[in-house]
Amino acid sequence: MQRRSLKSLMLGIKSRVEQNREELGREAIRPQRDRPAFDKRLAAEEKGKDLLSAFLDEVYLPWSKANKKSWRDDAYMRPMLKEYFEGKAF
Repeated sequence: MQRRSLKSLMLGIKSRVEQNREELGREAIRPQRDRPAFDKRLAAEEKGKDLLSAFLDEVYLPWSKANKKSWRDDAYMRPMLKEYFEGKAF
């Protein structure tokens, strides 16, 4: 692999930054028909709805019992975690 001089490296970075700025400019003038699909990707509905407490009970603790020698520590910490993260979804 060839070593590049600092100057050539900086010129490469500068050209990529300019290309990204051009792409962002095109993004701003995107047709309105594409806008709903773009907005949907960032919508709050897309976030997880599974509660952490359910995950701890249904998935993590059974996995822990089957795969870890220290599963009793996990079982001990579970009520504290459920209380701290009560109502939190992921």
